[in-house]
Amino acid sequence: MNMKRVLTVLLVALLLVGTFVSCGSKGELKKGKIVKNTEAEEQDSGNNTLTTSKRAELDAIYQQKLAGTQAFAEVPRATGNGKTYYVSSINGNDNNNGLSSATAWKTPKKTNNIVKSGDVVLFECGSVFRRSNEYFLTMKSGVTYATYGTGAKPIFYGSIDASDAGKWVQVKTNVYKYTEEILLNGGTNDIGAIVFNGGEAWGIKIQMTYNSNRDAAYQTLALSGVDNGLQSNLNVQSYSLTTGADLQGPDLSFYHDARNVYLYCEGGNPGRRFSSIELSQSNCAFYGNGISDVTVLNLDFRNFGEHGISAYDCKNLTVKNCEFRFIGGTIQVGFGDWRNYDTRLGNAIQNWNSCDGMTIENCFFDQTYDTAMTTQSNSNVSTKNVTYRNNVSQNMWFGVELWAGDPKNPATLEFSNVDVSGNYFKNIGEGFTTQRPDKKEDGYSINAFIKVSRGPYQTNNSFSVTDNIIDGTNGKMLYCNQAKTNSNTNGVLLDRNTYIGSENVDFAVISGKKYAYKPNGISDVQALGVETNGTFYFVQSADPTAMLSYTYQAKNKVELPLRVFFPTGYDSGESYPLVVFFNAEQASGTDNLANITKNSSIISKLIREDRAIVVVPQCPSGTWTGLKVSNGNYSTETVAETDVMKAVAAMIRDVAEEFDTIGKYAIGIDAGAYAVSDLLVRHQNLLVAGIVIAGAGDPSASIGGAEAWIIHSKRDDEIPFDDASELAEAWDAKTVFYDNWSILHDCWDEASKKEDLLGWLLSK
Repeated sequence: MNMKRVLTVLLVALLLVGTFVSCGSKGELKKGKIVKNTEAEEQDSGNNTLTTSKRAELDAIYQQKLAGTQAFAEVPRATGNGKTYYVSSINGNDNNNGLSSATAWKTPKKTNNIVKSGDVVLFECGSVFRRSNEYFLTMKSGVTYATYGTGAKPIFYGSIDASDAGKWVQVKTNVYKYTEEILLNGGTNDIGAIVFNGGEAWGIKIQMTYNSNRDAAYQTLALSGVDNGLQSNLNVQSYSLTTGADLQGPDLSFYHDARNVYLYCEGGNPGRRFSSIELSQSNCAFYGNGISDVTVLNLDFRNFGEHGISAYDCKNLTVKNCEFRFIGGTIQVGFGDWRNYDTRLGNAIQNWNSCDGMTIENCFFDQTYDTAMTTQSNSNVSTKNVTYRNNVSQNMWFGVELWAGDPKNPATLEFSNVDVSGNYFKNIGEGFTTQRPDKKEDGYSINAFIKVSRGPYQTNNSFSVTDNIIDGTNGKMLYCNQAKTNSNTNGVLLDRNTYIGSENVDFAVISGKKYAYKPNGISDVQALGVETNGTFYFVQSADPTAMLSYTYQAKNKVELPLRVFFPTGYDSGESYPLVVFFNAEQASGTDNLANITKNSSIISKLIREDRAIVVVPQCPSGTWTGLKVSNGNYSTETVAETDVMKAVAAMIRDVAEEFDTIGKYAIGIDAGAYAVSDLLVRHQNLLVAGIVIAGAGDPSASIGGAEAWIIHSKRDDEIPFDDASELAEAWDAKTVFYDNWSILHDCWDEASKKEDLLGWLLSK
């Protein structure tokens, strides 16, 4: 039974209870009814709702897979006349011979001109290697690169440590320049990402657009739906930029000109705001051209602006139990001249051109600009013997990307003996990769857990993508232009995969046709013979319009249009917090739509956080308290409680009792902020805590044992800041007062981006 069906059943059960007979204290209203606004019963589509127990089961699988990637693969001995070499950043010295742990080398590149087939190169656990803009090492055929000792896997950094606050100077309000010059050199030294505090946040790269001749830059590139780790769904407007000092935000956006990196940082000097800052530079960690029989085990690669491991014409490249974080983001020099901006790239493990043997197992990938695992080519070459198994890949554009072929001279190519199985793909299209500008094609998302394109291919009936888990996407699940179907046996077998998504995302592109992640879209794909044994789970959509409409009928004849959103896998046998959101005056009415579509940033965030039952009532007309928004602070002794607010209090009690909630909380903005203040004063035993954003209340009245958080702009042009300050002092409330020239009365969007509203409420 899907989530909407669960909601229907619960509310129908409530309706059957009818009119309640008990009376609240102090003349509070008797209990009312919650009724469904449509007579049409939702048909049970057979969807698999993601229950709490199933979510827990999937989380356990994820943790098991993750533990597999964190383990160490067994390290083989040198073969034949091969030698074992040791490299340590802890006690190594490049003047040593490298033949024992006591005489280890210090830098990885020391191996480049010495090792040969049969040798083993071991890096000491606990080591940290950092390189300038060059390869760490060039992989040699027949060589194994692995680890010795105990402790954490050796870390290879492809970034510049920019944590020193003394190297960041302020050049304009919120704009800082990194004084150590990084000469762009035609793009070969490009900074593709900035990683803060080991990945807690990351920079948004600002690029220039060009004129039609690409000989002059004139505006920055606009971006939408961008995440920087601290804020989500940001829109970056296009603006004029001549120097890095012209950066206009948002927070943590950066620009690399011919010499320096500039950072827009709203929290002061970035070196004092963050404990670590890494500038990911162009180039990759390990590179090999025409290599064969190379093995890489148990290494940790971080912050490489291009690739982690990159091979050309590989044969039998094996990578196991390695970890890759923040890979990609630098510009691809000399590529993409059909656009008016430079293309950015970045794959964690890549082979380019022909491939005969590529195995990636038990590896962990997090925050990849483009693809975690790939072999690809613009030439008519063969690809065979590819295994990607039991890896964990999250926050990437593509988990796997496989393609080959000259688009100007297409030919049927061998692409065979491919096994993509047992992998866990999580949060496709999220995180660092959201700053891609090319998110859609013909209105349809282009990211996916796997993309198989180009061709046509001769698969020899040995190309399979099975038993993977695809856990969440903000766009599309899969893309395959040559799937194995009932009418085409020469294709990619897609089956027994498990998908978790919501109905507002895309499911698949199969042979050029698009399918939605809805029961009819899935059944259409299965009718082709694709994913006939696949498993599909549906989570509650973060789209506020996705739920049905209800009305609360109070005993005083007030009717409140209502929306209710349940956490993923809602279980009526468990208790959840209840959060009521009160909207601005402009959302008033009886359509039960404006209350969730106007000023919906906080609502969407509450739903995405997925930790509480969220109720969004609609004020039938005017304002909740009957006061103008510009009124400011008032006295509850002289201003009577409105019938609407009496109905609101009754509604909260009824909903809380019906769903057996574990705490009642409220957030309000504008006129809705007055409503929260009113409830805190007049119904002191109702709410545990409330957040008042751009509102007012009664500073002369007590709020009992409840707690309050007052959020206001010092430049509010509707409600004086002094009123908010007075209210906060009287209630001993937590405060956030914005002092930015661009933040006026409607500071709730800023609060949605920057404040942990739900976290604070649920901590009370």
